[in-house]
Amino acid sequence: LLVEAQTFYNLLNLCDGLSDRAVHIGTPRRANNDGSADDNSPGESQPDIVKVSPRERREHAFRIKKHMESISLPLNEPAYTALIRILSKANDTENAELLLTEAERCQQCKPKLRMYSALLLAYCNNGDMTNAVNVWNRLHRISKELVVDRGSANSDEIIQLSEREYCALIRCATKTCCDVVMERVLSEIAEDVLIPSADTTNAIISWFESSGAIADSDGRDGHISADIKSLLPPRGEDLPTMGPVVAARWEVSRSCSIDTSNATLTSGCLKDKKLKPVELSMKAWSDMMKMNESIVLEGSVEGHTSKFQGGRKGQKRMLKMKNAIEKRKHNWLSFKKYLTDRIGPSYIDASVSATTRRPFDVVIDGANVGYYKQNYANSPKHVDYEQIDKAISHFTEQGKSVLMVLHERHFNRNLMPEWAALIAQKWEEKGVLYKAPAGSNDDWFWLHVALWCGRNTLVLTNDEMRDHHFQMLAHRAFVRWKERNQMHFDFRTERCAKDGSKGDMRGPLLPTLPDIYSRRIQRLDVSSLVIPLAKRGDSNRFLDGSHDADDNAPADETYVCISMKEDN
Repeated sequence: LLVEAQTFYNLLNLCDGLSDRAVHIGTPRRANNDGSADDNSPGESQPDIVKVSPRERREHAFRIKKHMESISLPLNEPAYTALIRILSKANDTENAELLLTEAERCQQCKPKLRMYSALLLAYCNNGDMTNAVNVWNRLHRISKELVVDRGSANSDEIIQLSEREYCALIRCATKTCCDVVMERVLSEIAEDVLIPSADTTNAIISWFESSGAIADSDGRDGHISADIKSLLPPRGEDLPTMGPVVAARWEVSRSCSIDTSNATLTSGCLKDKKLKPVELSMKAWSDMMKMNESIVLEGSVEGHTSKFQGGRKGQKRMLKMKNAIEKRKHNWLSFKKYLTDRIGPSYIDASVSATTRRPFDVVIDGANVGYYKQNYANSPKHVDYEQIDKAISHFTEQGKSVLMVLHERHFNRNLMPEWAALIAQKWEEKGVLYKAPAGSNDDWFWLHVALWCGRNTLVLTNDEMRDHHFQMLAHRAFVRWKERNQMHFDFRTERCAKDGSKGDMRGPLLPTLPDIYSRRIQRLDVSSLVIPLAKRGDSNRFLDGSHDADDNAPADETYVCISMKEDN
C-alpha cells in the first residue's frame, strides 16, 4: 500500500493536536455552558474524546518520523513544526533545539514563525528568559538571511513575532523581573498592535503591578538584565521606546473614558491628559510603497501564497506573458513620471525640500464614490458621475488640491452615458482626473498617489482595502496608515419637493475626517502610558487583521492608564 507524503505530514500534525493557538480579541466561536467551543449542531451525537498524553503523542510522532526516514521521505516545514511543538510541550527543549537546527539546514524547509513559536513559549513558561530571548534572536537572524537570499520587498516583515509570543515574553519578564525585555517587548507591541488582546493588556498591567517594575526591588538582578540585553535582536532604528518601565511607584487605572472631540482623558490617573497622533515611520512608509509597486509589477508580494487578491476582486493577476509584463511596466513608469511632474519627488525622498513639492490635499477613489449606494433595483451599470463630481467639488470649493483616480473603462462610450461626457471633460480640463489604464487595478494608483504625496494627504474612500491589507503582508503598518489618512464618507439625502412626491436626491458630501489622535498604545510623556481597550464595532484593528470586537465589548472608547508616581 503506497501512502502519499502529505498523509505522513497530516499524521504528524494530528499527533501535535488541532487546538486553536491564536491570540486575538475578536469574536470567538459560540461556547457551550462548560466553556468549550460549540462545533456541533443541536441533536448531533458527541463522539467520545480520548485524551492523549504528551508522552504518547511524542511516541506516535517519532515512530512516524522513523518510518519516513526509512523510506527516504524528507520532512517539510509543517512536519518539523509539529515535531518541535510536540517536544516543546513535553518540555524536552534540548531535543527541540536540535530538531530546529536540523530544520534550518533542510533545503525543503522554509522557516516560518510557527516553527520557533512553541520553543519560545516553552522557555517563557519555564521562566527561562535567556533561552527565550535566544530563540527570538535566532528567528530574527534567519529572517535577515531570508531577506538577503530572496531580495524580498517585504524587508524584515518576512518573519515577525505575533502577539502570542509578545504576551509570553511579557509574562516571563514579569516572572523574572527583567525590565530590559519588558521595555523592548512593550515598544514592539506599541508599534505592531493597534488594539492588544485582553490577555496582552492584562500581562502589561501585571508587570506594572509587580516588583520588577519597582526601582531598587530585591527581585531584579541588574547583571542578568545586562546580559540579556546583549542577546536581544538589534533594535530597529525607527522603533520608539515605551520606557521607562521601572519607577518608585506606579498607578494603574482601568476603563478610563475619553472626550473623542479633543482627545482628552476624562477619568483615571491621567485625567485631563491628551492623546497624540502617532505617525508611521519613514521606513514603514517606504516599505508600503515598495510593496504596492511589487504587487503592480509582479502580481503579488514575495511570501503571499494565496491565489486570490482579497476584497472580492478575484484571483491575482499573475504576469506570465512577456508583452503583458512590458505593458504593465510601461504604464507604471508613465504613471510615476506623471507623479513627478505634478507633485515632485516622492515623500520618502528625505533629501528633497518640502518647498519643491506640490502634494495633493485629497485623493479620491472614484469608483468607490461612484458606486456608493448604487445597488438598488434597476440601477445603472455605470458609476454615478454626478456623485463623484459632488465629492470633487466639495474639496475644490474649499481651495484644496484634488486628484480623483478612476479606471479608463468608465469612460468607454458603451458604458458612459452621453450626459456624463461634459462632466468628464471638465475633470480633465481642471486636472483633477487620472485614468487608471486597462489591465490594472485602480486601487494601486490612488494608493500610490497618496503614499507619494505624504502624511498630510487624505484619501476619500469607504473601501477597507482588504485586498492590499492581506496581500501586502504589512497590515500592521497599513492599518495605521488608514487610521491617519483615510476619510470615510456619506451623502446627505435631500427631498426634491416638500411633499417628497419626486423622491429623494443625493445631497452634499459628508466626509468623516480621521481622529485628531491615534487610538493605540502610546506614551503621553515620560511618566505616562495608555493602552486602548476594544470597543463594540471595532474591526480590522487587531494584530491578526481579520476579527471584530466581541459583542460584550463596551460601546464607548476606553483605555488603561498607567502613571509613574515618585515617592515623596
